[in-house]
Parts: sequence; structure tokens; C-alpha cells
Amino acid sequence: MRSEYEYEIPLDDARSLLNELCPQPQIEKNIGLIYIKQSNLVQAKEHLERAVALNPSLHDAHFFLAEIYLKTKDIANAKKSFQQVITLAPQSPFGQKAREYLQSLR
Repeated sequence: MRSEYEYEIPLDDARSLLNELCPQPQIEKNIGLIYIKQSNLVQAKEHLERAVALNPSLHDAHFFLAEIYLKTKDIANAKKSFQQVITLAPQSPFGQKAREYLQSLR
């Protein structure tokens, strides 16, 4: 039995509603991560790009975006995004992994 607060709406409708109410980079990032788990890299990239446009300091969003660029063979943008991760959070696990990726891309 469903509670009165339980709704089933498509993810894109939920995103649109959330963006209308409060455009939040964290929301965009989280939706992007959901799309990554669903192997929908086109939608994931769109949401992660929106997240970093709204908040360029989201180093983890840059990292996930860089991985998508790698998977889609966009090496130039992957390198830029990994470099951005290193600039924003050099000592974080994301920064360390970004350095490893950049080393492998040389």
C-alpha cells in the first residue's frame, strides 16, 4: 500500500520540477550519478555539465564528468576536467585519482 506522499514520476519530470523550485548544482550532480548507474552517459553528461556550470567548485562533479569524457573518447575534455579536479581538490581521493588518469593519458 502506498503512502499519501509516495509518487511515481519520471526522472526528467522530477528534475524539471526541482529546477523550477530551486536550481541546485548538487541536485544536478546527483541526477547525473543516477544516469551513470543506468549507463545513460548522454543524460549523465548533460546533468553533470549543468552542475559544474552552476557551481564550478564541485570537484567530484568534474571528476565524474571527466570519466564520461574518457568513456566517450573525448580525451581533450577529459584532461581539462581531470586537471580541474586537481586544481580544486589536490589532496582528495578524487584529486589523487585524477592525477593517475592524467599520467595514463600522456
